[in-house]
Amino acid sequence: VTGTAIPNSFTVVGASSVTNTAVASSTSVTLTTTGLTATDGTPAVNYVAAVGDIINDTLEEVADGGAVSASDQVAPALVVTMDDTDLNVGDTALVTFTFSEAPTGFTTADVTVGSGAIGTIDATNPLVQTATFTPDDNFETLPRDRTDGTNVISVGTGWTDSAANAPSSPSNSPNYVIDTKAPTFTAARTALNTVVLTF
Repeated sequence: VTGTAIPNSFTVVGASSVTNTAVASSTSVTLTTTGLTATDGTPAVNYVAAVGDIINDTLEEVADGGAVSASDQVAPALVVTMDDTDLNVGDTALVTFTFSEAPTGFTTADVTVGSGAIGTIDATNPLVQTATFTPDDNFETLPRDRTDGTNVISVGTGWTDSAANAPSSPSNSPNYVIDTKAPTFTAARTALNTVVLTF
């Protein structure tokens, strides 16, 4: 087909504005929109014959109206956060998994946890799911400068959105520090009335 980049040649349901590239003897036209959200996964696209001028090699114009649903090929995104990244004896942290689209097939099997474990995932809100992280007992992160890359909660790419699009990369939580090792000491009697404690 051929044609020019006339503004408003196409409408996209949910978009506040739409522009399109010139066709220039191609079978592909790119629409650039504003206003669509992740939940507008398969928006309806219409050609406006009264505005556009897209024709084929026999000068037949694209049919007016007749909405076509755009297939969803956008990879979903995920952000993993924790409400506490400095965990001591008796501490737990709430882990929040915030999805750009409702996930399909997301379970605890997709989550790798360093130096601890998470409980059952609460998926009451499919876009914002939560779980409780419990650090390992008798464990101390050394050094305590958050450079230990093993102390993260990582979600792999085994889940998808409803259109079977997988995320483009794993998602990691911030690095966290754990100190669940209670201090201990040894005692040595070094003189008749002297006992030295070493921690």
